[in-house]
Formats: sequence, structure tokens, C-alpha cells
Amino acid sequence: MPIGWFGRFGAGGSAVTQASAQVGTGFVIQAPLMHLGLIRSQPNDGFGVGVVWSRPATEDGGAETTAETVLELGYVLQVTPMLRLQPDIQIVWNPAQNPDADRALVFQLQLDASW
Repeated sequence: MPIGWFGRFGAGGSAVTQASAQVGTGFVIQAPLMHLGLIRSQPNDGFGVGVVWSRPATEDGGAETTAETVLELGYVLQVTPMLRLQPDIQIVWNPAQNPDADRALVFQLQLDASW
């Protein structure tokens, strides 16, 4: 079963970015349903899990914000050679844009078409 590891790091100020610092890492498995023998899938199918830690940028003179942490699970389903369906779910602890919430649950469904 082909497994890949990824990581990223970034830093910036409030004039150019929403996060003063961010670190993320995770794993991706290529064609997991095919390797498990569940369904025949395309080689570009993939399941990924990742975690991100982010320190939101503060405006000059603003109060320090609490870092947020995100756990993300996603799948890429190659429907045709030019069409992909990508469901994704994220759990966000200490969401930066909503300081009153302890956590947020985010779901997205992308349909990517290439030509």
C-alpha cells in the first residue's frame, strides 16, 4: 500500500497573512479501497489525515490570540480521468475567527473538473 508523508511550515505578519506561524503534517494513502480489496479504484484515489497548528496573526496593538489546532480527514475519488470528488472534514479547536467557540466542525465537498 503506497503511503506518503507531507509537511509544511509558514510564517508571516498580519499585513500579509492570517497566521503568524503555521505547521502542518500528515499522511496520504494512495488507492486505499483498492488495496483493501473493497472496490476497484483509480490510481489517483487517496485518503489523507493531517494535523495543523496555527498561531493567528494579531493586528498592531491587538490582543494576543489563542493558537488553533486542526485535525483533517479527506478523500479524493477519481470519478473519471478529468473529474474528482473530494469530501473533507475538519475539527478545529480554538477557532481563530470565533473566540467564543471551543471547537468547530467543518465539512466540505469539492468537485474538481480538469480540461
